[in-house]
Amino acid sequence: MHKLSYTTQLARQSRTCHQCGISRPPARFSAGSHICHYCNTTTNYTDTTAMRASLAYKRKHALAELPYTVTCSKCTKDRPSSYFPWIPDSTTKGTTCNACLRGPPKRKGGRPPDAWRDFAPRDEADRLQRQLLARVTQREQEKARDIDKVRQQGKRCNDCHQRKPGEQFALDTRRRDQRSASCIDCTEVYRALRPLGTWRAVRDALRACVE
Repeated sequence: MHKLSYTTQLARQSRTCHQCGISRPPARFSAGSHICHYCNTTTNYTDTTAMRASLAYKRKHALAELPYTVTCSKCTKDRPSSYFPWIPDSTTKGTTCNACLRGPPKRKGGRPPDAWRDFAPRDEADRLQRQLLARVTQREQEKARDIDKVRQQGKRCNDCHQRKPGEQFALDTRRRDQRSASCIDCTEVYRALRPLGTWRAVRDALRACVE
């Protein structure tokens, strides 16, 4: 009969701790106990891997008992319990949410909060940045007005000079009103007649009908 190796014999004799889930030799367990010496707080054994596993196990069960929303002690807002950090080496969470702990965001560029516009510019760079943001805001407002105008009043085709609903123009994100200059019908006719060289004559005839 083939003799088992020492590693296999040790693996078969090992026991799994019910708290950290790590397989250990029987000598690391007390008589009749399912928790190893490393997880048992009454002994002086130290094992960082087992300690982290034991802490994760305890936090998992503690998280199930926490309420879904907790009120932050600083901003007084109701936030999910996942927004609150764990107190180091414990199974309890703090009373201040992560947003309050991080503080206001440090911006390196982009659009600052609206409240910042109530204060005077700090320096020349801040003044130039506000001018740039003002131009961007103006373009966004003009874009929104053009899109709403096309949705309500339609748009005039650049080729046939007929006013049609906005749905009859292809989407074009490069333009401010998000619609192409020519309608879909004129675009298809242009693609068909351009190789024949008769597109200009047909376009002029369409314009004459409208005028």
